[in-house]
Amino acid sequence: MKLFLKDKRVGVNHANDGATPFFIACEKGHIEIVNLLLKDERVDINKANKYGYTPFYIACGNGHIEIVKLLLLDERINRNKTNKKNESPFYIACQQGHIEVMKLLLNDNRVDKTKSQNDYWASFWMACYNGRIGDVKSLLNDERFEINKANKRNESPFYIACYFGHIEIAKLLLNDNRVDKTQTKNDFWASFWMTCYNGNIEVVKLLLNDERVDINKANDGGITSFFSVCQQGHIEIVELLLNDKKIDLNKTNKRNESPFYIACQQGHIEIVKLLLSDKKISIWKEANEGKTASDIAKEENHSNITKLIREFDTGITLNNNRLDIFYFNHNNNITKKNQIIEQRYQEYIETFQNTYFFRIENEIIKEQDFYILIEYLKEKKDIKEIRYLLFSFSFFFFFCE
Repeated sequence: MKLFLKDKRVGVNHANDGATPFFIACEKGHIEIVNLLLKDERVDINKANKYGYTPFYIACGNGHIEIVKLLLLDERINRNKTNKKNESPFYIACQQGHIEVMKLLLNDNRVDKTKSQNDYWASFWMACYNGRIGDVKSLLNDERFEINKANKRNESPFYIACYFGHIEIAKLLLNDNRVDKTQTKNDFWASFWMTCYNGNIEVVKLLLNDERVDINKANDGGITSFFSVCQQGHIEIVELLLNDKKIDLNKTNKRNESPFYIACQQGHIEIVKLLLSDKKISIWKEANEGKTASDIAKEENHSNITKLIREFDTGITLNNNRLDIFYFNHNNNITKKNQIIEQRYQEYIETFQNTYFFRIENEIIKEQDFYILIEYLKEKKDIKEIRYLLFSFSFFFFFCE
């Protein structure tokens, strides 16, 4: 190399695909050659390759700490020149996780630490995105960083750490009062919402205990965190949220579909069982099209869920297509039976007001509801009304739809 440099005919800046000898030496980590070329005034030490990578940029990106130190001593080096994607040397050191290079650049006041990729990914954001907790700790200690700066999609560093389940980083950010825990993506997904949606239960537990996190925030479609886990089938998170008094368990989306409704529609039977066991869950709320959870389960051919809801609501089972009206009697639960029958009868009274049940022309009576009416009338010993009902709906009696 020394011999070539002595020959004035040699083109010291001759490039192959834009990569000069000095660039290649920095890229490969050949520190002795880098040192030698730095002493030759003919060498263009800032010449970039075809991608816009400078020698200093490539040394930072490849983590060649000793070369980076050497280049920082030379005042001719452009420490902040970005590539064609507007990625700075500091940014690429953070992206690649070269923490020693990152620390070195942090301590140099000539290095721009806030330069981002097209104002899209900030260095701190990228450290959170990649789950590099060492980088995050170092950057948090530097007041020059905008630790809440979001990308163009309005995804904050805290949001992105939660999104990818980087729990240690999420913990770190939760304990820093400067960090905005409520920032959302386009006011569409809150950090807690997306964590629930992705099924990251450990991060859900972490955020659930922080009062600053909006756990009932819905997206533009009116879908809450609880709704999303019922929809996605994340049963462990469903169980976790059921035990939290702050969660709105019945909040519907803009189509008036409840979490219970969507669980039935998706066929998540274990979640349906879990929800049925909770007294706070509303199981008969109708969606915009007038369909109940039982209706949508039947429409989606989830017969096991349809049967489950029927048995839960009426306490009556159908054996071999015959009505077993002694279900409660066998279980010594007469009081519960009467309470359910009374409740469902009153719901029908409120629904149809003064219309006689046997004269309803535009309403469909479900078989379990018909049975409830019969049972209620038996309790009241209203034989005349029973006869009317049996005459009008005889094709329903003893048979499933």
